[in-house]
Amino acid sequence: MNDVVIEKLVVGGRGLGRLADGMVVLGPYVIPGERVRVQAVKKKKTFQEALLQEVLQPSPDRISPPCPYFGQCGGCHFQHISSSGQDVLKKDIFSDEFQRSGLRFDTSRICYFSSPLTLGYRQRIRLHVHDGQMGFYQQQSHRLLEIDQCLLARQEINTVLHQLAGNDHWLKVAEHVDEVEVHVNPADGGCFLIIHFNRKPRPRDLTYMQDLVAGLPGLCSLLVKTVDGALYASLPDKTAQISYGLRLQDGRGVDIDLEPGGFCQVNEGQNQRMVDQVLSWLDHGPRGPLLDLFCGVGNFSLPLASSGFTITGIDQQRSAIRSAWKNSEKNNLSGDFRRCSAQKGLELLVKEGQKFDYVLLDPPRAGFKEGSAILPELQASKIIYISCDQATLFRDLKAICGGGYEISAITLVDQFCQSHHLESMVLMTRV
Repeated sequence: MNDVVIEKLVVGGRGLGRLADGMVVLGPYVIPGERVRVQAVKKKKTFQEALLQEVLQPSPDRISPPCPYFGQCGGCHFQHISSSGQDVLKKDIFSDEFQRSGLRFDTSRICYFSSPLTLGYRQRIRLHVHDGQMGFYQQQSHRLLEIDQCLLARQEINTVLHQLAGNDHWLKVAEHVDEVEVHVNPADGGCFLIIHFNRKPRPRDLTYMQDLVAGLPGLCSLLVKTVDGALYASLPDKTAQISYGLRLQDGRGVDIDLEPGGFCQVNEGQNQRMVDQVLSWLDHGPRGPLLDLFCGVGNFSLPLASSGFTITGIDQQRSAIRSAWKNSEKNNLSGDFRRCSAQKGLELLVKEGQKFDYVLLDPPRAGFKEGSAILPELQASKIIYISCDQATLFRDLKAICGGGYEISAITLVDQFCQSHHLESMVLMTRV
């Protein structure tokens, strides 16, 4: 065992300290400034991975984790840190990595939006199911940790989890289930349960699930998906929609519907802040044509359309584009929503010589590696890049800035309290 002082946290939320010989040690559940005792568990070429054994000198930001599963469950990383301390450290981690990236921007100008809710904010969760038991994977493993609640989830979700536990109808089908998702409908607080079967459901399975949805008062709909992700059944037999509203700067609103299982941000309040930031960044320019890559159901497109921008949205998911068209009609807004990959859609627009005043992209964690280098060919005056992964964000920003752009503003939004994950928003302006 070794005693070390934690210098900082790095990407992934682990603390960095140094042994007497200068060897770097990385380990979880520590805070900068603390003196801790660690046990090395894996030696690599330039550092050692270690586990925390004892906190010798705790940080003033250290608190007792509220969740009994913390330290076992792989979902949370920072429950031992006060909420104000988490905000400081997340911004520090981002700023440190940004400065190392070689990109140019004064990190003291970074804006940070902490979340008003640090627990009970998630409006959807996904649980693994093994041998009929539900839970999350343990830290750095595929071993299931059975849980009866998640403190990050809204209370409506935990109510459904409690109702499922020991339910006879659930137990009769659970052995054939790999995953379950629970979504809260922000419009009315009802829950949607999505069950992922590892084989084609049989008539008896559907009977059990019909009885299940009828017997759970907090459940408004149950959807069954097969192993290939295709929707097999919706119970009761009606069109299921998740609905939420977005407010605009002038007090008007936009109503958004999506099909359960479609993508939406997990933190409803922080999503509104992201929409507000996009509208604020583009508020003083002309209302010209805007390209929304990875547009989804219109979360950003429709507020922008309502503010006077001419929208072209591209997304590969069939249900997302279907919802985007329906949402534009529902709100009496116009927009051109196209179903194809962002890469192919962008290449076609460039080939056609299309120009846009603005581009917004919110790609998945993998980023937009192939497309970032050709984005500048659209000659947009401003590009907004939204990301949940720093490594792919910095990689893509280099490609875009290399095409004649400079970073004008950065806003960090804590969508994922208690974890090391962070949503980043970057505004780039054509030089």
